[in-house]
Amino acid sequence: MKGTGRGKKDAAVIVPLLNGESILFIKRSRKLRHHSGEISFPGGQLEEGEDFVKAALRETREELGVEPESIEIIDRLPGVITLRTNYHVVPFLARLKSTNLKPNPDEVEDVIVYRIRDLMEVERCIIPGFYYIYPMPRGVIWGATARILHNLLQKMDKSRSRAG
Repeated sequence: MKGTGRGKKDAAVIVPLLNGESILFIKRSRKLRHHSGEISFPGGQLEEGEDFVKAALRETREELGVEPESIEIIDRLPGVITLRTNYHVVPFLARLKSTNLKPNPDEVEDVIVYRIRDLMEVERCIIPGFYYIYPMPRGVIWGATARILHNLLQKMDKSRSRAG
């Protein structure tokens, strides 16, 4: 297993963008050992010899049945550390070219899609710069997923402000 030192393990996720206006999340299966039942982005731990992009694409195929050719990487977002499991998670913003999903029931309990504007309206900051939550109709987005989402929405908001 690849690591970044000090006991950290590496993982990568895809932040799937749909039509430029929505973000896709998964609700992790309750059968999983780590982060079971949580709302997250598709992704997981790097395997031997993989880089972050390959791991994110492989995991998205395993979890959602989306082939790498149907995923267009747009940007690498700032990495985060999971607090309980000590993973260094590198997120990639990506456009899904296909929405023909085949969720793996061993890993994915549900697929959830939220509009970006709805996510921008609900964020709650618990500890500035560190802990955010998004209380959404189908569950609370929190932890590393919420930090990744916060970073992305902040970046999008700044881009819109500059453009307008």
